[in-house]
Amino acid sequence: MARASGELRGASELLGRGRASLENCGRERREAVPAAMSPLLVVLMLAGAAAAAGEALCDGLPCDMDPELRRRVQQVARDYERELRERNNTGVCGTETIPRPTSRDVRNDSLNGIIAANETGTVREYVTVPYCCPGYRRSRSDRCAPVCPGPCLHGNCASPGNCSCHRSHALDRSGSCVPTCPRSCLNGRCTAGSDTCLCNPGYSADGKICAPVCEGGCANGNCTAPGVCKCNAGHAKDAEGKCAPVCRGGCVNAACTAPDTCSCLDGHAKRNKDPSSRICDPQCAPPCEHGTCTAPNTCSCRPGYKKDRRAAHRCRPTCAKACVNAVCVAPDTCACKKGYASGATNVTCVPLCPGGCVNGACTAPGECTCDPGYAKDTRGNASSNACLPTCAAGCVNGECTGRDVCTCHAGYKKDPATREGNRCVPDCPGGCGAGGSCVAPGACACLPGHARDDRTGGCVPACDPPCVHGECTAPGTCACRPGYSGPQCAPVCEPACVNAVCSSPNLCLCLPGHVKDRSSRARNKCVRRL
Repeated sequence: MARASGELRGASELLGRGRASLENCGRERREAVPAAMSPLLVVLMLAGAAAAAGEALCDGLPCDMDPELRRRVQQVARDYERELRERNNTGVCGTETIPRPTSRDVRNDSLNGIIAANETGTVREYVTVPYCCPGYRRSRSDRCAPVCPGPCLHGNCASPGNCSCHRSHALDRSGSCVPTCPRSCLNGRCTAGSDTCLCNPGYSADGKICAPVCEGGCANGNCTAPGVCKCNAGHAKDAEGKCAPVCRGGCVNAACTAPDTCSCLDGHAKRNKDPSSRICDPQCAPPCEHGTCTAPNTCSCRPGYKKDRRAAHRCRPTCAKACVNAVCVAPDTCACKKGYASGATNVTCVPLCPGGCVNGACTAPGECTCDPGYAKDTRGNASSNACLPTCAAGCVNGECTGRDVCTCHAGYKKDPATREGNRCVPDCPGGCGAGGSCVAPGACACLPGHARDDRTGGCVPACDPPCVHGECTAPGTCACRPGYSGPQCAPVCEPACVNAVCSSPNLCLCLPGHVKDRSSRARNKCVRRL
């Protein structure tokens, strides 16, 4: 509060310089700024005086007030309110229990209960003490007191890092309380009969003190002498002589915006999401596939991969040898497509045909291509992968068992009249003879004038009536045995029979009523019986 009061006195001086702008406010307004008065009350009184005089207010102050005076009064009011808040703050963030040695009387009893002696000893007790907030330190009286960087000579540490100077002292830029006029004026001299300090060359008035001037200001530092800028902790001079923040170890893809604080460049983010990291990694959205994000939204492919023309963030694997019926899924690694399996090499996949291909080659998944001389089996099984042999000239009454190889069915045999051997004819094991033809296995069809021989199954000439004493050698033609002749092979008697019938060669049988003539040597003559 002392600091605010000191700045209020500075505001009072500025009020004196601004009297010309306050003439219309009346004597009450000019005298409404005593040195010990609350800055907030000063603002209220100035506003009240202006309102009483019928003048307009701007931000709670007379609109015609000197701009510098207005700024100073508003700053003093803000500082005063801040000091009030800090004053009401005890600096206690909680409590904690700590061991503490304590001296007290110790009563010793004898065995029979009679007091033998009283002694003073030290015992350890646990006490509850305040836990001080950052910027405060616990005192011996167990109170939290604010801490200031320096000893705060000629002043009091009113709040953390805020030294409130005693009367006739003011804070310089180093945070020390230095005497002010009329007592003395550091880096200047007090004018006679006045509290005004006339600053030395290279210095300018800063409230009641003379502060060194550094051309261009002294950002992130303290102007300790004319033209001499001493950088704040965590800062150092850069190539242009300005105080710039220092980040130990440097910042990667980031700018050092505060001591040991790296702020990532656009398109970058902290490594491992660690806010304290000094390394910022480039970001790619969407993330790189099989690659590394080497710059914002720029992916560099890993070895064995190349950029996908359709998606900049995607890297596709490369295979030195082209994959056949397969997809390159990793560097020099092929994965077979559906319906294919690994072949002779690791880059070639061959089609799969369930059950394999008989007499053919699997040329596509589930599809067989027959070898030359073979054709698909179409006998009611459209999904069959079997290839059957073909006979170019056909295979009658047989089965094509090989390329142009005809095997006859049972009961059939190769037709000797066909050179190609692709025709099978019925087989009649005993033959059908010249009078018939084999029309089915073991079945002869006889020509006209021929009949089936039951013994051989063949066809023989037929004679009607049959040849009794001869052999039917042609249809209706008998070949008589010796001693027989004629169409029916009748027996022949030489000489001819008389009154008798030739019943067998040279054997005459007498007619009824006749007997052999014994007088005839030929015995072919019969005479009437007497």
